[in-house]
Amino acid sequence: MICHYYIQICFFFSSRRRHTRCSGVSWARRCVQETGALRVAKKHAPHLVNEINNRYLNKAGGSMSGEELLESAKLWEESRDWSRAIDTYLEIKKENFNDPNILQEAWERAVHIAMSHDKERCQEVIQIVCKRLREIRKFEAAAEFYETIGQYEEAVQCYIAGGLYEKAKVSANQIRNPEFQNRLNDMIEKAYKGHLKSGGQAEELVVQGNVAEGLDMLAERGDWGQCLELAAKQGGDVLNRYLLKHSKVTIKAGNYKDAIQAFANYGFPFVPQNFPLYKTLSLEIFAGNDAEELKYLRTALYLSLIHI
Repeated sequence: MICHYYIQICFFFSSRRRHTRCSGVSWARRCVQETGALRVAKKHAPHLVNEINNRYLNKAGGSMSGEELLESAKLWEESRDWSRAIDTYLEIKKENFNDPNILQEAWERAVHIAMSHDKERCQEVIQIVCKRLREIRKFEAAAEFYETIGQYEEAVQCYIAGGLYEKAKVSANQIRNPEFQNRLNDMIEKAYKGHLKSGGQAEELVVQGNVAEGLDMLAERGDWGQCLELAAKQGGDVLNRYLLKHSKVTIKAGNYKDAIQAFANYGFPFVPQNFPLYKTLSLEIFAGNDAEELKYLRTALYLSLIHI
């Protein structure tokens, strides 16, 4: 704070002559808070900015805060020292800021400077920045930069990591090599399927054509109502297979009501090898003499007869 006020007083009493301003900057340069000197020089003696910035960087020796590095990088950029600007932006690490958006903005600035003013370093800078963006889970931004240098496999991996499967497909389809393109599309499909499974999105699995996997998932978690409903939409063979699975599970558990209710909804599939199971279920219902179960049995038999 003392240095700050001295700088202000120094310039308050100084004339507008250049040598007086430079004198003030020289004094400020000796202060502990060299960033103040940078701000003063930028306003009153821009010809000294690079010199002060260099002295400050050398003195700091890697101990600069994130804010100081950002300020220094911007000064290099304003003085059109593109290489130093890039290096200083890249000196900013995730330890310097808790906010990932600030990190992303700084690193992306390094990329944009390289793209516009230092094309020889462009690929190198993008590789560094993409690696860092992945570390802070900015997958979409990393993927887009990878695409600019034609690294589509890395771009696809980033899109997958970010759950952006459609964008991953678009990226993969930019590849001209059919074999490579197919390999990446298979990777996307496998990742998407795994995502649906881990998220319990059985219905979406069925919609995407992974019928057996989706229906098995519903059956395993005991969601037989939705399982049989979706199976019915797939046709007789699929429905029959899951009706049989359902009846075996429920009959084994002695839950005859649920077993016969499912057949009342869809009928008894005309599959001769299933007849012993139907007979066992019917006998158990007659023995139990439950009015509701008997009603479901009549309905199931009726549906089966009209579909023969």
